[in-house]
Amino acid sequence: MLSRFSPKVITAHNRADGEIIFLAEDDTWVSDIDDAEVLTDEADAQLRLLYAEQQERTVTRASLAEVSITFSKITLDEPRAQSG
Repeated sequence: MLSRFSPKVITAHNRADGEIIFLAEDDTWVSDIDDAEVLTDEADAQLRLLYAEQQERTVTRASLAEVSITFSKITLDEPRAQSG
């Protein structure tokens, strides 16, 4: 049985300050999750993750994070701990 792909965003740590940031649709990194690109297709998500992982000068630890969307508000299902 095929599992349904849950919506995801690309998260990473900003290399300059260690803060969690999100990949936007226009290939910029944003601090507000509401500005993040929400990925609803697994193949697209993997391609976007590959792109994010190549941004080594800007970010570290790029990964996919599952999100929930309610009333046009995006929230992380499992918040990531910030490095300290």
